[in-house]
Amino acid sequence: MTPLVFASTSRYKLAQFARLNLPFKAMAPPFDEEEVKGAPKQLAIDRALGKALSLSAERPNSVIVGSDQTLEIEGEVLGKPGTHDRALIQLQRLRGKTHYLHSAYALVHGDRITTGCVTAAMTARHEIGDRFLSEMIAKDDTTDCCGAYKWESMGIFLFDRVEVSDHNAIVGLPLLSLIQSLIGYGFFPFLSHK
Repeated sequence: MTPLVFASTSRYKLAQFARLNLPFKAMAPPFDEEEVKGAPKQLAIDRALGKALSLSAERPNSVIVGSDQTLEIEGEVLGKPGTHDRALIQLQRLRGKTHYLHSAYALVHGDRITTGCVTAAMTARHEIGDRFLSEMIAKDDTTDCCGAYKWESMGIFLFDRVEVSDHNAIVGLPLLSLIQSLIGYGFFPFLSHK
């Protein structure tokens, strides 16, 4: 089997990637995602590809998987808040509005490149109060999360409507489409139609 490298040190994405039950090596990509600019969805794709490409010279015989997620609200990208106060401000801004999570991945193996992106439309409730938001930030430690919430924990209470083809994408990695792409690279032969 071709060696597999996951270009990430994110504990959330590593946990998701491990669900694929494939042997892999996690490596920090030497890539500055802040240097990349663009429209929110394309930004996620470009950052995912940049992360994968940044390790491709070092690991030319491996399939390298990069990933990224952006949050778009009213045409603007919100980054990870970093502090409790900024997390609260982000969550207050989401209240009663629809935002979009663009979860992208890129696979690189030599000259071969495959990218994918799944977008989730998330409509936040109007009635969630600041006290709950503050408690959620503290309990779930969401200052390092896109959107300042964890869907897989207390963040689920924030929403009254979600539209997405793969709920894994909300956490950060669209596993269903990633699996489909990995099949094309020779992984999961039991799923191949050959």
